[in-house]
Amino acid sequence: MKTEGLAFIYALIITVLLAIINAMITNLLNFDAYGMFLGEIIFMLAMIWYYTATKQQRK
Repeated sequence: MKTEGLAFIYALIITVLLAIINAMITNLLNFDAYGMFLGEIIFMLAMIWYYTATKQQRK
């Protein structure tokens, strides 16, 4: 349970960092739709990463 909580916290931190990078890229390109799409992909990847990280702990 302790490691699962840590994995979730790490997932949140990584998601926030990627979201900040995504916002910077969006500002540079000045193209909102692309930024939204990239954000969705990043969120999905973060959720998949969290699921795989916790799946190993559940065994």
